[in-house]
Amino acid sequence: MGGLTGLLNIPSAHMQKDGTMMLGAHFLDPSIGDYGAYDHLKNEFDALALFGTVTFLPFVEGEFRYTFLLGVENWEENSYFGDRMMSVKIRLLNGDTHKWPSVSLGFEDFVSLAAFIIDASSPSYFASNYVVASKKVQPFKHLFIDLSLGYGYNLSHALMKRSPERLQHDGLFGGIELRLHETSSFGLMLEYDSRYWNAGLRLLIFKHVHLLASMNENRGFSGGFTYKFVL
Repeated sequence: MGGLTGLLNIPSAHMQKDGTMMLGAHFLDPSIGDYGAYDHLKNEFDALALFGTVTFLPFVEGEFRYTFLLGVENWEENSYFGDRMMSVKIRLLNGDTHKWPSVSLGFEDFVSLAAFIIDASSPSYFASNYVVASKKVQPFKHLFIDLSLGYGYNLSHALMKRSPERLQHDGLFGGIELRLHETSSFGLMLEYDSRYWNAGLRLLIFKHVHLLASMNENRGFSGGFTYKFVL
């Protein structure tokens, strides 16, 4: 839902092909809780995440995301402004070329860590650092499984020795995606995002449009679309 390659609310170690660009929007139901840490608004509003992601080198995936609450204007009176963040994921090991899993290191909202280094203030609603491993297996002819397991930690908050507003990934997380074959346009997913269990599906239509839908512990629906193309 955040824009980087992954499952529903967790990243995977996989990368898109070199030069791939993704543009998308995902609706976030307030019942999933804590997605923006706007405590003064008590998470009573739906949110929308707009993002652009590019894969290059081809072992680096970078993203810019803007998340804002629907139905709430940018009011100085309530100190609310949409959240802007940049994230990057670096692949350390490519499991597509050998038998070992792919391994990637990620930095969600890494500007918050840079702000600490230069002693500047910066909100970090979605900040986290993580390492994740993913492996594709095919136990049967018509069953393709993609497994991901990772661990997240908020380094910037640890260095500042204060409680985080929101950890995107805090602790162990993992998930599984099932497909009939590796290039199938339809996939089913189940994951634990370090806080909640989520289940959902992914569907490819018109060769470039990816639809994503999820239920978050039976509390609410989230979903959206991504348009993917190669530069």
